[in-house]
Amino acid sequence: GNNLLEGPVPKELFTLTNLQLLGLDDNALSAQISDFYPLSNLRSLYLEDNNITGTISEALLASWPRLQELDLSGNKLSGELPDNFFNHEMHLVVLDLHDNEFSGELPSNTWENDELEFLALHGNKFRGTLTTEDFIKFKALRHLDISHNRFGGEMPNLGTMNRLEYLFLGGNGFASGPFPTWITELTNLRELSLKGSSVTGEFPAAINYLSNLEFLDLHF
Repeated sequence: GNNLLEGPVPKELFTLTNLQLLGLDDNALSAQISDFYPLSNLRSLYLEDNNITGTISEALLASWPRLQELDLSGNKLSGELPDNFFNHEMHLVVLDLHDNEFSGELPSNTWENDELEFLALHGNKFRGTLTTEDFIKFKALRHLDISHNRFGGEMPNLGTMNRLEYLFLGGNGFASGPFPTWITELTNLRELSLKGSSVTGEFPAAINYLSNLEFLDLHF
C-alpha cells in the first residue's frame, strides 16, 4: 500500500490463489470487489482508499473462509449488506467498511462471536433502529464506530459490552434524551464520541467511573 499505483487491478493478480496477505491500500486502483473472489486463502485484505466498486454478497464472504482482517474503507462500495452477513462462521478480527455508500438496515447478529475486535461502519447510509441484541454477541469488541449514518430511534444500550475501549455513536438520528447512564459501566473506555446526538440534561455523577477516558466529544 501507500504507493502511486492507478488504473485497474490487473486480472493476473487474481490468479495468485496462494496469497494470504494482500495490501493495495492508499492507491488509485479500480476493481469490482467480486474480482477478489478467487483469493480463497486470504487472511488479510487491505483495499482502503482506492476506487473499488460493487456490493458485498454472502457468496463473496464465503469465498474467504480464513479471512481475519478486512479493510474496504474509503471506496465506492454500495448496496445493502446481506441479511446473514454476521450469521455464519467468520474469523474476522478487524472489519472496516467506513466511508463507502452502503445503505439499508444493519443485519442482525444472532451468533456468538468471540473474535471480532474492531468494527467500523461510519460514514455510510445505514438506517433503521438498533437494539442491544444487535451488538451484545460481539463478545470481544473493543472498537465500535457507527457514527455518521442514518440510524434512528433510541440509542442502543451497550452497557454489557465491557471490553469496549473506543465508542463512536454521533452523527445519527437517535432520539433526544439524557446522557446514557449505561456508558458509565464501560470502564475500559478510552475514547467516546456522542457528537451531534442531542444529549440533554446533566452529566451522571458516575461519569468518574470512566477513569481511563482520554477523549470525550459531546459537541452539539
